[in-house]
Amino acid sequence: MVIDPFGAIVMPVYTFDLNASDIEDILTIKGLKKEEGLKIIAYRKENGFFNSLEEIKNIPEISAESINKILNCKFDQKYFEEIQRPGLSYKSLLWAPIKSLLIRILVYFAIIFSIIYFFFIHKEKPLLKRTLAILLKYLLFWILFVLTGFTMVILSEQALQIFILGYAFIILSTLFFYRKNKIKRKRTLFAMSLMCLLIIISII
Repeated sequence: MVIDPFGAIVMPVYTFDLNASDIEDILTIKGLKKEEGLKIIAYRKENGFFNSLEEIKNIPEISAESINKILNCKFDQKYFEEIQRPGLSYKSLLWAPIKSLLIRILVYFAIIFSIIYFFFIHKEKPLLKRTLAILLKYLLFWILFVLTGFTMVILSEQALQIFILGYAFIILSTLFFYRKNKIKRKRTLFAMSLMCLLIIISII
């Protein structure tokens, strides 16, 4: 469903009109080949709408097995009336995209921090407390980057350009604040660049 890309709603059945169907609709019939689905659409365009599902048998390119699969998918009004319809939960609609976003944020951060740790932090051999402090700092940076990118996408059609300008400002600020500490400057620049790259890819 277009309004539910995160799976907040579970539909027990999927129905479509063969006379108005696209190839994606037809291929929801399990086991039907794409070539046969295209033949059905081509036949419909050449001969007009189907008056009954039985007319599928008139298409020579469709195998007997596929014809049976299509006929077995004929709309059953009694079955449709008896199934339990899912309720529309606004809570689920709101929580599902937020949950998906949070999972992506954490997974991407885990990848980012693992790379930073491998290339920089473990060489400094900091104590556990110091490592956790660095982790927290970069997590806050990452959340800030995500929120900034998200806000830019919502508020501006030039989100990418604005974000790149913001990234340039951050780089200049990092160079200024860590001008006397080469190790921190190098590590922070690397981390910021990695974070910005992921945000830019997401915006694109």
